[in-house]
Amino acid sequence: MSLAEILTNDHGYQIIDTDYLPASFASSGGSSSVATLAYTTSLVSTVLTQTSTFVSWDTLDTGNTYGATTITFNPSNKDKFTNSTAQTIVLQVSCYVIWGAPTNVSSVRAIYAQKNGIDTDRYGYQNIEAGNNFTSSATAFTIVLKPNDWFHILVWHNDTGGGIQVPNSSQHTPNARIIMSQVL
Repeated sequence: MSLAEILTNDHGYQIIDTDYLPASFASSGGSSSVATLAYTTSLVSTVLTQTSTFVSWDTLDTGNTYGATTITFNPSNKDKFTNSTAQTIVLQVSCYVIWGAPTNVSSVRAIYAQKNGIDTDRYGYQNIEAGNNFTSSATAFTIVLKPNDWFHILVWHNDTGGGIQVPNSSQHTPNARIIMSQVL
């Protein structure tokens, strides 16, 4: 079975344009292993009411990093993950953050990825009711990054009591984690 046949759905539509795949996939049929890159954070941010705020990552999670990805992370920026190759890549991403105590337990907390800083180009948007202290927001999504494309994770809430800390640093370690698997 060819790669084009594998990437075609039941209705005959191609799911991924194979013209943008790395040459190694066209000839070899894919990678023999998946590489992962993972980070956690000890940095605490105050997320203001109805304000999208970047999650900053500061610690390489060596226990969940495997192989060689082509994702570049800028430690001075602490929030952007960039495709640093001349090829299009596909990532499967999962992450979570743990929130501080809400003022209003019926308020909403959200987490999502944003591609290339474009507000309407969102991935994995999830929201939950605040509930109580140590509520976690989690997301998982697949994203296609062309050369120099990037993404970052944002959080948002509408608690009327003001700023809420994320990740909550009082009990849980790690308080936030992101794991990216490069599948193409």
